[in-house]
Amino acid sequence: MDDEQERARVQALVRGHLWRGDWRGALTALSEHLPARTYQRKKMRELCAYITNQRSGIINYGAWHEAGRRV
Repeated sequence: MDDEQERARVQALVRGHLWRGDWRGALTALSEHLPARTYQRKKMRELCAYITNQRSGIINYGAWHEAGRRV
């Protein structure tokens, strides 16, 4: 699997966790797929810090959607 395919796979995994409000799962998925390049690792750390700082506002959009609420 090339870098682009791996990145797309990890993005889909993280989006799935965040859609369900599972910020811990998103952070775990990100930590298990550390990029090789320094610049990418820096961006990954920034994303993890953002998710951590915003965790109280990350809701379960999947449940909202299933309940017929607007997302």
